[in-house]
Amino acid sequence: MVAQPDKKALFNEARFRRLMDESDLAAVIATSPANITYASGYHNIDMKLLPERMKAVILPRDGEPILMLNGNKNTVDTFIDDVRRYALYEGVKDPGLWSLVDVLRTMELVDEKVGIEMRYVTGHTLGVLEKEFPRVRWVGADDILERTRQVKTEAEIELMRHAARVTDRAIAMAYRSATPTDTEKSVGDAMSYNVMRFGADIVAFNILASGKRMTAGHHTGAAVPLEQGSLMRCDFGANFQGYYSDLARLAVVGKSDSRQKDTYARYLDVHHRTLDFVKPGVTGEEIFDFACGLYKEHGLSLPMMGGHSIGLIIHERPVIIPGDDWEVEEGMTMCIETVSSVEEHNEHYHLEDMIVVRNKGVEVLSDYTPLESPIEII
Repeated sequence: MVAQPDKKALFNEARFRRLMDESDLAAVIATSPANITYASGYHNIDMKLLPERMKAVILPRDGEPILMLNGNKNTVDTFIDDVRRYALYEGVKDPGLWSLVDVLRTMELVDEKVGIEMRYVTGHTLGVLEKEFPRVRWVGADDILERTRQVKTEAEIELMRHAARVTDRAIAMAYRSATPTDTEKSVGDAMSYNVMRFGADIVAFNILASGKRMTAGHHTGAAVPLEQGSLMRCDFGANFQGYYSDLARLAVVGKSDSRQKDTYARYLDVHHRTLDFVKPGVTGEEIFDFACGLYKEHGLSLPMMGGHSIGLIIHERPVIIPGDDWEVEEGMTMCIETVSSVEEHNEHYHLEDMIVVRNKGVEVLSDYTPLESPIEII
């Protein structure tokens, strides 16, 4: 089990303040679960289960931050000193919104720019804020918050290293303990059980399929028997103190035949060479284009994407797709995916590793399972 980190050490505050100053913002208001956790250390499942109960972190340019929560009996573990709680049920419509208005009034914001998560707040919320504060210029703070989160602190990297390794171990143990008479669901259930006992808070997703189902999108494991000679792939992740893991691994039911071994070797070569290409300064699009050249070299079908950054949300930017011009920076944690289908054989090859970008290359965090060949279920 990984030690509980100092939550303030997970917040890249110096980077946030620099980006905030560059945008000349008087304050930033974080309202999404990921950014509330990031900017305050507060993490509770209510934030996703009950989004109508507004929560916010108000981060002024001058002065101390404020964490605003609804009133309940949740333990509040935060590095913010000023925690304000509002009553949920006192006949006030939108009590969280009006509590936020009250907090902002005390800040006396006039002719200032204030950043807010435009991609997360509702039109109703923004309309009320614009009406109540007509002399505030409301601007999007989504990119500032995401760009801050992109570059991880060493405390975050250590947490994600643990998440990657135990997720990798959970998958490998489930494959290795399976038998050809098992079902997809029983293998997936074993992965979920393993990762929970290794310290995950919740299973985030368990995409698993074998046989003909492999090439038909995202499936959770079905109560269908495994097919001798077929591949099985998982795309599996869990949540650890708000941070996600995300890995893909292949197995084969029985022994791999020569064609499967050759095909897997070609995908593995693409995977390793793509990992070697990732470094500070390249863009998501450049990684994608490089990988596509390798797919073509090996005669493989082209992918839709080649991976993504990861942290408090699963798909952070840069995403490895056409058109993503955000640059990779040292300290980013990313998922590198090598994935496409061999339609004529109803097979879907998928390798995904979690990495951290270092000065001259990458460090693979998901290093539990050797990838030289798929695990054989025998």
